[in-house]
Amino acid sequence: MFDCTPCYGKDVYIDEKRVGYVERLGDGDAAITISGRNFARLTADGKIARDGKLIGEVDDGGILYFGEREVGEVTPENDLLFYGDCL
Repeated sequence: MFDCTPCYGKDVYIDEKRVGYVERLGDGDAAITISGRNFARLTADGKIARDGKLIGEVDDGGILYFGEREVGEVTPENDLLFYGDCL
């Protein structure tokens, strides 16, 4: 289980471009916001859900997955970095 709480309040990048942020919610989860819109929900233990459906996760090494596909990573600064060519 990857502790995602240090990512709360941090930025979201696609490649080198800042596109959003991770906003802490009152229930202990966070919203991944991209271009001013809620993209997905991130739980403290690394589950990523959209519209109530699990779409991905952050593994123990900080790698971001949508289904079985690696799409990014948690940076040393705890930002979420998505790889543009994997989206």
